[in-house]
Amino acid sequence: MNHIPQNDQLAFNEQIAISILQHLQKDELQSLLDDDNKLEQLIQDLEVIKLMKHEKETLIVSNKSVAEYNLSQEEKLLQNRNLLAETYGHVEGLLQQVKEKKFQLESHGNQTPLDTLLALLETEAAKTEEKSEELSESLLCSKLAVGEFVDDYLATRKLMYEQKVKADKLFEITFSQT
Repeated sequence: MNHIPQNDQLAFNEQIAISILQHLQKDELQSLLDDDNKLEQLIQDLEVIKLMKHEKETLIVSNKSVAEYNLSQEEKLLQNRNLLAETYGHVEGLLQQVKEKKFQLESHGNQTPLDTLLALLETEAAKTEEKSEELSESLLCSKLAVGEFVDDYLATRKLMYEQKVKADKLFEITFSQT
């Protein structure tokens, strides 16, 4: 691609055209003026015009290729955009829950010492763990069906782990303030 500024390139092209026309006889010039097809052919035969046409065709092919690639990526882009929006909504929901929990903790913190809250949370986590062990015993004693056990056990263990994580966080908060 030419890197000549546009004004300089136009002046250069004009000079080439003038140099070609200077060598023509008066009757040849009159013939060009009278016949638009001859003038058009002379212009089309200029090397600069041929280069510009070739450059234009190359750019069109390149643009078409890029456009086809972009179109092939459209579905992926839309899926990722939807996933991002969904994830962003989920994160905003979690952030709102954290704010609510923080507000609840602060309002309870003014009423109950954090040590007491920590002990209560640890007790609840231990009770939940004990409940999951009882579910295991029930399965071993054939008091529960396997499907029912799996559902109850997973829910109970999940709750227990959440309670333990909350207790650990509260422990960190409690002892980082002292």
